[in-house]
Amino acid sequence: MQNAGAHTQRWSGFTLIEVIVTIAIVSILTSVAISGINSGAKTQRELETNAREFASVVREAQNYALTGKQANVAGTNTCSFLVSQISSTQYTLSAIACGTGTAELITTYTLKNGVGLSGTSSITFVLPRGVPSSVGAVIFSKGDNRYYVCVSADGKIEDKSSCP
Repeated sequence: MQNAGAHTQRWSGFTLIEVIVTIAIVSILTSVAISGINSGAKTQRELETNAREFASVVREAQNYALTGKQANVAGTNTCSFLVSQISSTQYTLSAIACGTGTAELITTYTLKNGVGLSGTSSITFVLPRGVPSSVGAVIFSKGDNRYYVCVSADGKIEDKSSCP
């Protein structure tokens, strides 16, 4: 007969505490990785939102020119509509009077969420054809991220990740 206490078995494996600590470390690392991914996506959405709002204002100016909208600037007819940058975070929509070139402010817009504006500083649409007098790219930036509104000579207005 064998002695029951003389023969002991060793179990190999992890304790409950080791498993819980490992799960906690993996969870923390996962949450850090996910927040980094979401931060980049959030910045991109902010850029796209601001660029699309700007493109909408540019299209509005173009539509005003195409339809011959009159703003009665300084008692004279309107010859063109202008979207212009006034700072790195603000731009305006204005009507320009024929002959005098006097501008009447229609609206001022402010970019949101720390997004900055650079590139083409003004875009003018002349009545009645609504073609732009200047072409180029307006650049929206936040940190190292960029997004563009491109205005072509034929009047096409696009918001996208790069301009030709």
